[in-house]
Amino acid sequence: SIPVGVAWLAVLVCGVSGGLAGGLFARCVIRLSKGLPGSLRPFAARFPLGFAALCGLLLALIGLVSDGA
Repeated sequence: SIPVGVAWLAVLVCGVSGGLAGGLFARCVIRLSKGLPGSLRPFAARFPLGFAALCGLLLALIGLVSDGA
């Protein structure tokens, strides 16, 4: 059992750290999309959320294929 005060502190810390991590990821995706070759650049510029989702999916697939290595 976690006391209520400590639980709210954990919620606050998780929310702030998750928001910062998401913002950092978005900034990285935007910066990296400017140096993309060929047809990836217009796709990333037009559909930034779709591009980010595909990057995440690709990373997940790499993790599955490599058995977590």
